[in-house]
Amino acid sequence: MRPLALGLLVAWLPAQAVDFDRAVAAGLPDSAAAESALQHFLRIAPGPDRDDRLAGSIVVAYRAGNLLQGCRLFRAAREANRTDRDSVPTYLRCLAALGDGHEFVTQARAARVDDPTAFAGVLAADEALLLPIADDLLRSGSTAEGLWLFDALASGLPAHASRFANLALALRHTADLVGAKHAYERALELAPGDPWTWNDYGLLLRVSGDQAGARAAFLRSLALDAKLGEGPSITNLVLDGVLMSAVVDPLAWAEQALATRPSAALLRRAVIDLVLRRAGKPVLQQQPDNRARGR
Repeated sequence: MRPLALGLLVAWLPAQAVDFDRAVAAGLPDSAAAESALQHFLRIAPGPDRDDRLAGSIVVAYRAGNLLQGCRLFRAAREANRTDRDSVPTYLRCLAALGDGHEFVTQARAARVDDPTAFAGVLAADEALLLPIADDLLRSGSTAEGLWLFDALASGLPAHASRFANLALALRHTADLVGAKHAYERALELAPGDPWTWNDYGLLLRVSGDQAGARAAFLRSLALDAKLGEGPSITNLVLDGVLMSAVVDPLAWAEQALATRPSAALLRRAVIDLVLRRAGKPVLQQQPDNRARGR
């Protein structure tokens, strides 16, 4: 006679697959339900029943918030050749939530080719997570990966000025001034009335040696401020006066700007330096106001 405990175990193990299927069919209304379903799956004995549910278990793990388990299950499914259309984007979402930029970009490159629609869905769902990941990749020296991700967000989602402005800033920081110029121009096509993008574009033109173009961009930015001087362009116009002969006198505008934001230390310092320069006194070189970065 078979021992009672062993008989109960034999009956209990197949029931885990049934319970998992029922939980998935019920729609996993919350993370607790997803975690319960995940535990049912993890109790399924190795074999066909488990393999048949590997791909689905990845989505369940993600819905449960068990991101590391989701990654482990995806790798197991990939080794067993049991991935499906939903498991790949879910794996990408796990990686995005974990902040694993290197693995995300590695997998995303292939996913973008294999299933562009699903990949675009990941970008749309997790853009807020992917922007800092792209920035971290750039800052850590993984330049190609960071730029690829910034470009994917700009070109793989509906065209939006902020996405192209972020790409432009990334390109500028990697010294691709031509690429940055094209990206800023695309951003300005999409949002010609955005003072922040005009200011950033002016900074790029200044670095590129186009001082007249930079000044024109700063003036355009200033004219677009909802309240004169609330944006960063007035500081950059004052710096123009400090660093070279200004075509226009920005001091009256700067006075209004300081009334709007009296705590603007960089602007106040630039105004003092401009006054000193005009009096023939030595001044310290100031940095531009680029508060619009990282939008």
